[in-house]
Amino acid sequence: MKKIIYLVLISAFFAACGGADKSPNDTKVKTKSGELSGVLANDIYTYKGIPYAQAERFMPPAVPAPWTGVKEALDYGPACPQLKQSMEGISAKILPGESEDCQTLNVWTPEINGKEKRPVIVWLHGGGYRTGSSFEQPCYDGENLSRKGDMVVVSVTHRLNALGFLNLAEYGEKYAASGNVGLLDIVEALKWVNQNIEKFGGDPDNVTIFGQSGGGGKVTNLVAMPDAVPLFHKAIVESGSLNTSMAPRYSGMIADSVLNRLNISPDNIDEIQNVPYEQLMMAGEAVIPKIKQIAAQEGFVIYQFGWCPTVDGTIIPEQPFDGSAPEISKDIPMIIGTAKNEFNSFYSQAKDTTLESVREVLVQLYGDRADEYIEDFAKAYPEFKPMDLIQQDLIFRTAAVDEGLWKAEQAEEGGAPVYMYMFNWESKNNPLRAFHCLELPFVFYNTDMDTSLVMGPFNVKIDDSEKTQQLAENMSQAWINFARTGDPNVPGKLPEWDPYTPEKGATMMFERDSKVVYHHDKQLMEFMKDFPFAGFD
Repeated sequence: MKKIIYLVLISAFFAACGGADKSPNDTKVKTKSGELSGVLANDIYTYKGIPYAQAERFMPPAVPAPWTGVKEALDYGPACPQLKQSMEGISAKILPGESEDCQTLNVWTPEINGKEKRPVIVWLHGGGYRTGSSFEQPCYDGENLSRKGDMVVVSVTHRLNALGFLNLAEYGEKYAASGNVGLLDIVEALKWVNQNIEKFGGDPDNVTIFGQSGGGGKVTNLVAMPDAVPLFHKAIVESGSLNTSMAPRYSGMIADSVLNRLNISPDNIDEIQNVPYEQLMMAGEAVIPKIKQIAAQEGFVIYQFGWCPTVDGTIIPEQPFDGSAPEISKDIPMIIGTAKNEFNSFYSQAKDTTLESVREVLVQLYGDRADEYIEDFAKAYPEFKPMDLIQQDLIFRTAAVDEGLWKAEQAEEGGAPVYMYMFNWESKNNPLRAFHCLELPFVFYNTDMDTSLVMGPFNVKIDDSEKTQQLAENMSQAWINFARTGDPNVPGKLPEWDPYTPEKGATMMFERDSKVVYHHDKQLMEFMKDFPFAGFD
């Protein structure tokens, strides 16, 4: 009898241990649509190309068709069709092609089919609202972040450009949502997370969305969308404070002009479903500059005009951040930030210059107030070099400060806090300095990867110095801590990171020796209000 009891206990012990073992042959996970198999490597389970939705062209997404058997989730799904970019350095080896059936997501997780619930962080890629995918840059890989943070990382591919944002609402109820289906895809992905992520070891009640550039713009819109807000709990905007979106008047004018160029009338509107993608996009590209000029003459200017979400009063009830933060997301803490040089360094790649030569450029920009600009800049950055005056980003920083300030004002009335940062690290041999996208390998803890894709034509290597690697360690940990608790502080590693408030204006400077400054550029930001950005071309 004792022997039987002993054997039962031993069996129970090994059964319990077996639940924690990671077998490379057992990666099966059951989702609402069917069973998946992935890959287990380096103690992280990876699933790629998981269908989270399906949709006809210009129609809202629906749940994906169920499947029988086990679907292999081993490769990324296709990117949304997009006009080819001229940027060199993009490796075709990682691009699996394009398709209008592009609603897939990817998951990295330390555990499947267990009982532990880990924080979930959902990545939204950049590229404005026109280009990009969840896999276009090697540093988007979520394995290292998942392992380091003991968290579930998800990345999403969705509809873009005309396919995601052509506003045909005036042509019948059928097309009422067409101007925002790109964002509705993301909402559907968040619903998939809510319904399925427990099987992947995630907590559906602790979901953070984060995005950079256009991905940050998507986050900014999602915090203003009633259908989206219940599906996530924290939000991070990286170099993407696209605080306002298209007004229906102008997105409708684009649609009218596109249809005219395609010889499609309201009576045969459904013919647009069959127009080849290239023709559809070329029609849009031809008319958008003209509509943008009309809008500017009427006083409507936004950062990303054209292929952009539409504030339709329903899906997006009002402009996301336009003098105030959305009330519906007042309880969602946020991180908002920028890179020090962003796009400005593309326009001014001089390694060094004189104050006299820079002044000539500043006079063209600010007229007889050029000296005032230099004085305000010197107060913000006392150790500046002349080239900083033309290479420092004042486009995204200005918008980020607005977004952060409105969120901070909401926090003073009982809302969740907001944290502000600036990414200042730069490669010693990089003429682009701390430019747009450079923080991504640090956030994803992927600084050991080939970063040539991140830099476009500039094959910039991230050095393996102790301070650089410590910055990657600390910045990724800040994102991990925020996703876990809503507080990005990393005690003992980073200075105390206070929430951004109208009074203190705390900004974390991520650099080789990180520091926190308080309203350091407040006067400079006030100056820039007299020279508002007219939007990207």
